[in-house]
Amino acid sequence: MIEDAAQGAGASWRGRALGTIGDFGAVSFHHTKNITCGEGGVLTTGSRRLWQRAGQYRLHGTNRAMYLAGEADRYTWNMPGSCTAMGELAASVLVSQLEILSEVTERRRRIAEGYRERLGVLEEKGLARLMAVPSYAEPNGHIFYLRFESEGQRDRVKEKLLELGVESKTHYVPLHMSPQGKKLGYKEGDLKESLRCYKTLLRLPIHGGMSLEAMEYAAGAVIKASGL
Repeated sequence: MIEDAAQGAGASWRGRALGTIGDFGAVSFHHTKNITCGEGGVLTTGSRRLWQRAGQYRLHGTNRAMYLAGEADRYTWNMPGSCTAMGELAASVLVSQLEILSEVTERRRRIAEGYRERLGVLEEKGLARLMAVPSYAEPNGHIFYLRFESEGQRDRVKEKLLELGVESKTHYVPLHMSPQGKKLGYKEGDLKESLRCYKTLLRLPIHGGMSLEAMEYAAGAVIKASGL
């Protein structure tokens, strides 16, 4: 099982860090993620066999790393591969980010929790549902969203927020609705909950440099845009 933990740095599930649950875990360091080196990511595994195989793929399909470590008597090509090694400059940027991961995570969690506290009134009034976090999970503050009852309601709030100087975003187009999904034979209504999320979800601004004051303003704008 390959675990897609692209946005998961600093988050956990039942005490296990995201990216360590599958046979492989993939974590992204793209510039939109909590910590970044511009591009790149990390592949994790708890299996030495899989680690060696992934390491060979990473270095053009060769056993060069094993050879340099004295684990192989010659350097040769063993399998299909690519060149996915991170450059030293990007790696040095990433190291500085990893050193403050806990600080970045805590700052983003405070923003997300601030939204939760201030926007609870929307849920009380039946105007929107707040992003739910199960008790057994530790989020990393990567995202905070609302779910509205209809696409029209979501879009009206989004437009009003823009007028108030707050940018908000919808989320991904569901994969089954993508051109490739259609080629595979999927229809829009095949995955009903994915479709509902796509039409009713609104992401609020949250980032590592965001102040609590900016969050307060954004939350107030959401309440105003929702008609309260």
